[in-house]
Amino acid sequence: MASDWFLEEYKLLQSKIDQVLTSQFQVRSWSVSLLTGFVLGVFATHTSPLALLIAVPIILTFQLQDKRQEWFRKSLSRRAADLESGAWEERYGHLRNKHELDVGLRLIVAELD
Repeated sequence: MASDWFLEEYKLLQSKIDQVLTSQFQVRSWSVSLLTGFVLGVFATHTSPLALLIAVPIILTFQLQDKRQEWFRKSLSRRAADLESGAWEERYGHLRNKHELDVGLRLIVAELD
């Protein structure tokens, strides 16, 4: 039973890592394409090179997205490594055997008169 859970979790993590890598490649490609288009457009139309400043926020947005995806990929990779090494099982394996888990969420209802 534990090995079935482990295998399914590992497959899911690897699938997510693959999706993030594909998305990262697309974001980087779009970033390069946009920058190239802006540079060629500025020089082809003899526009002031200051017009390239328009591209800066767009490129920064793509870079921030790339960094976020990189962080997410590393996080998933650490989780996969913990599953492979057994570190996750040592730290959290006991939680899988519990029938219920109290995580401290409470709903407080009050009537105000």
